Amino acid sequence: MRLLVAATALAFFSAADAAPAPHTAPRPGSHAAPGERTGLAPRLYDFKGVPLEISMDDFRKLPHPDGTGSIVTCTGEKAGDRYPTEPSDVMIFDDTEKKLGVQKCIWTATSSQFMNGQTAMLSLANTDYGCIPYSFSFVRDPKDGIMRLYEFQCISNAAATADVITALTSKYGAPRIARGHVQNKIGNSFEQTTALWENSLSTLMVQDRYGAIDDMGIVMTDIRLNSIVVEEKRAEAAAKKNPI
Repeated sequence: MRLLVAATALAFFSAADAAPAPHTAPRPGSHAAPGERTGLAPRLYDFKGVPLEISMDDFRKLPHPDGTGSIVTCTGEKAGDRYPTEPSDVMIFDDTEKKLGVQKCIWTATSSQFMNGQTAMLSLANTDYGCIPYSFSFVRDPKDGIMRLYEFQCISNAAATADVITALTSKYGAPRIARGHVQNKIGNSFEQTTALWENSLSTLMVQDRYGAIDDMGIVMTDIRLNSIVVEEKRAEAAAKKNPI
């Protein structure tokens, strides 16, 4: 069942909610206090060894993080043997992203007769779950004109949320944890857990009930490069005449 509301991460984190952050990431359902900024040092996060601001050329040289037989496939490129097509995960549907020349990349499988050309899943922590779909998004850096990673997004099973938060806590320290609620179309309410790591350079969010009650989302963002897309969207919105 799709959710009527998928609450955004930052909406949960207000000063009024501030409380000491947990030393380890709690599992969904535990009594974690939301809100406290953990004072994490400025750094660019990485996901499975792929760091924010890596160039698109260098990303193309990376092997699949789990050793899966695959190749990098990006926007405008086709994958598959019998009927090569552009994977939907690398297609650009947003007009602003198209205008800015944003490119998305994934790994596509090459080691299976039946899976060739399909998105090669990224495994999550020590679980049986993985990221699929996912995408690594690149935008041109105004500093040097090079296409660099500004955002990673993936969807997985909500059952992996606690293990993913625990693994990322071991890697990056305690996140801010917030609890909220979302509803499906028939009005059933579900608890939603959001974990947020943030510093002056980048953010990393893990959230369950992400778009659907059984989903989890992971979003990693480069603040500086993401602002290029955000500011362009604001400029476009401001340029439109208000019809009211």
